[in-house]
Amino acid sequence: MQKCFPTEMNRLLKGKIDQNGQFVTEISSHFTFVRISVVVDFSFMQINMEVKLTKTQIPALKEFVSHLTETMHSSKPGSLVIWYDSVTVQGDLNWQNQLNDNNKAFFDLCDGIFTNYSWKEDFAKLSATVAGDRKFDVYMGIDVFGRNTFGGGKWNTNVALDVIRKDDVSAAIFAPGWVYETKQPPEFQTAQNRWWALIEKSWGLMQNYPTAVPFYSDFDQGRGHHLSVGGKQISNVDWYNLSCQSFQVKSDGDSLLGLSLDFSSIGNGRASVFLASHGDALLTMNQFSSKYSKVIMPHRVTKLESIEWILQENAVAMPGHTLTEIRAVCYKLKPEIDEAHSIDHRKKKSGYHAILGHLSVQTPGQNVIFPPSSSWLVDCESIKWESSSVRVVSITILWRLKDGNDLSKFENYRIYVEKISEADANLAGNHRGQQEYLGLAQVEAFYVAELPVPSGTTSLKFIIQVCGVDGTSQHLDDSPTFQLDVQEYFLDME
Repeated sequence: MQKCFPTEMNRLLKGKIDQNGQFVTEISSHFTFVRISVVVDFSFMQINMEVKLTKTQIPALKEFVSHLTETMHSSKPGSLVIWYDSVTVQGDLNWQNQLNDNNKAFFDLCDGIFTNYSWKEDFAKLSATVAGDRKFDVYMGIDVFGRNTFGGGKWNTNVALDVIRKDDVSAAIFAPGWVYETKQPPEFQTAQNRWWALIEKSWGLMQNYPTAVPFYSDFDQGRGHHLSVGGKQISNVDWYNLSCQSFQVKSDGDSLLGLSLDFSSIGNGRASVFLASHGDALLTMNQFSSKYSKVIMPHRVTKLESIEWILQENAVAMPGHTLTEIRAVCYKLKPEIDEAHSIDHRKKKSGYHAILGHLSVQTPGQNVIFPPSSSWLVDCESIKWESSSVRVVSITILWRLKDGNDLSKFENYRIYVEKISEADANLAGNHRGQQEYLGLAQVEAFYVAELPVPSGTTSLKFIIQVCGVDGTSQHLDDSPTFQLDVQEYFLDME
């Protein structure tokens, strides 16, 4: 299968080899990255050895590539180690821009090769011939900034992709952040959609669908100007975290949202159910009753704490049926209008606008059960205090279940901090200080960098809110915590 992956931020290994035979000693330290990859869930490692070597050093380099690949595979099944087209088997720093006899020895020892960007039109086909059965492990490099890259990159990135697809190899797109970094007009979102549409036009769209219940998506694009949970804003700070991306839907902003459910059964064949959004029930029935076996209106509509958010709950029972497909449907109601009023109606713009919060599909009685806070072991390491005009602390928080149970039912963890003063410490209750949202962790570790600690703060209480795969989250009062004594550290510093 042809593959295409972006490479930004993936250059984990950079060659640093001196000319005095210190190759093995220097490079062995990089196996730390294997441990890091496992902890933070990296699945791809690129080896970039942009250095000139002697020919006598090549056997040690080949041994390193082989050992690193085997270690990554055993430590993290499914991971990839990719060789970057730089140093050759003769030890020369000479970019080949294709797979050939000068770099194939490294290709044979790992999961693939990422070629340099300055290839010619026939290089992809030549590389496929050299690779044989592993032709899809050849990733032809494309620099989106267009620096000596085939096709020119930028808004012509698809030119290179068309050639790569035709010649049946894979692609590595370097620096897709070009759209943002160069402030392409008219504004980021429009330009971003336009650029990725070029990629889709060339390579098609590969969609990944959920295959089991529970299903949850908050339609996160991995960035935003604020953050809300359950309709309540917990942060108004701009943020960017691509690991937060989830399933997306498309809407023109003036649409209602419904769910189309397809079922199958042995005796009754196929059936379809439409879970409608709140609105005019009669108009909804008229519009969809001929298209679905059942049309179900929400049985409960709740305005949440923030008046901007609405929670809609639908329930469906289909005994003897198996749910086979779920689709989000954006739609507008079509009221029947007298001909005399139709012209005036078309002139009016809809006053309805909605921002999709989240969508959750669950099996009743099968919600995620969160272990009590006492079931967790929370610790810290790498504490670093700095004091100038404002005291700041950097710290790594780590947590795990004491019994070592599986954590796969937990999707991620929201991290908060309470800055507790001496006055707060004398108050009763769990929430003596204000909770400040710090960020989201995908693994059981979180690094807090340079957190300001106001004068008078006696301790910092870090709260790890556990979030389930079904979109539910543990109540903050019941979440595991770690308390850091501020006074203790500053007494030790005096």
